[in-house]
Amino acid sequence: MYLLFLILTSTGLSLSTESTLMNTRVTFTCTNGNDLIGGPVEATCLPSGLWSSPIPACQNITCPDIITPKGSELNVRMSGRDPGGTITRGTKAYFSCIPGFYLEGSPSSEATCSRHGNWSLNPSPNASPCLALPLKTQSKRFFYVGDMVKFRCKAGYMMEGQPVLRCGESGQWSNTDPTCVRACTYPGSVIGGTISDVKFFYKVGDTGLVLKGAKMLECLGAGVWSSSMPNCSPPDAGSEQS
Repeated sequence: MYLLFLILTSTGLSLSTESTLMNTRVTFTCTNGNDLIGGPVEATCLPSGLWSSPIPACQNITCPDIITPKGSELNVRMSGRDPGGTITRGTKAYFSCIPGFYLEGSPSSEATCSRHGNWSLNPSPNASPCLALPLKTQSKRFFYVGDMVKFRCKAGYMMEGQPVLRCGESGQWSNTDPTCVRACTYPGSVIGGTISDVKFFYKVGDTGLVLKGAKMLECLGAGVWSSSMPNCSPPDAGSEQS
């Protein structure tokens, strides 16, 4: 049995054969890069003289434009868009964020217009969180670009490092977090002597007196002085120590 030859109503539709004998199988393809719609890719000539399925058509699949609102943190750049502005299958969109933001939940910054008419990726920009500072007393887990953190030490401790850190646009802190180390209290003045602030070096101030005790005190890591306070005494009150 023969079938009436297929009437090609779709531009770009191509047949694998022109035979219309019974049991002939025809494969449909689009020659213009478009997609088949409205039917399967194959049809068979049945004994009834009909084709086994509807004849598909070729249609240009497009994706919706990606519109970013004014003031959005997301930047979009298209590649492969046709001259008329239509976004066809295979068009690529490249996403980037303004400084201080990153693409949330997106392993890639690139999306492709698929054969189904949608984008392979739909990223949304989010404020870029900086690494949380490793402090047990921190008030929150995440900090964002522009956040400032100020540190202070408890009584009896002094700070080593910068007291104020800022979360930068790269998602990194402006400096390493400071540490608090034990500090020594002011050792006091010597009656009849003078004091220098370089490791607290003591010397005799009054003529006729001698220094009894260590000439130099150093603040140790445990927050204590290396020696007790010296004193100035008359020569007969004790021997001079160097």
